[in-house]
Amino acid sequence: MAYTRDKPAASDILSTSQNDIKNNFNTADTSFAINHYAFIETDSDLAGKHKYCTLQEQSAPTTVANELSLYSKETDSISTLFLRHESAGTEVQLSVAASNVSAAAAGSSYLPGGVIIKWGTGTAGTAVTFGTAFPNNCWSVNVTTQAAETAISWIYVTAKSKTGFQTTDLNTWGFQYIAIGN
Repeated sequence: MAYTRDKPAASDILSTSQNDIKNNFNTADTSFAINHYAFIETDSDLAGKHKYCTLQEQSAPTTVANELSLYSKETDSISTLFLRHESAGTEVQLSVAASNVSAAAAGSSYLPGGVIIKWGTGTAGTAVTFGTAFPNNCWSVNVTTQAAETAISWIYVTAKSKTGFQTTDLNTWGFQYIAIGN
């Protein structure tokens, strides 16, 4: 069954174009049902609503004033969800592939809006290099010493960059860190 454009035409007699009209409605209903609840849904709160949304990969669409766009774009060979603000504004990455999120002792995760959080361990006085660099900025690195409770210890970050950071301490204590950037 295929959709027939311009049916019914103004000059059509309904009795002769009835099958075309019926086929058009059935085709529209079949297409709509792919990711929507049916128009005639027993739960009227669901009727016509999306079940899910499928987005084809594309480059960032152009937006105009008072408009925003939600789209899929390939990053690192993975379909990734993005939002584009009005007037061809800022692109904001909203998702990351599960394979890029680490639940290990050292790793990173991507937060909606473009924020990346990284964590791990190190030894005071040595440089720490992140597993992967922040794409744009490393805003903050917070360290917590792993010294014994009775030890006198202070530790602070002396330098930070997109690729890692350096610390100083009275001793060479171990530490845990959390770094935030984009």
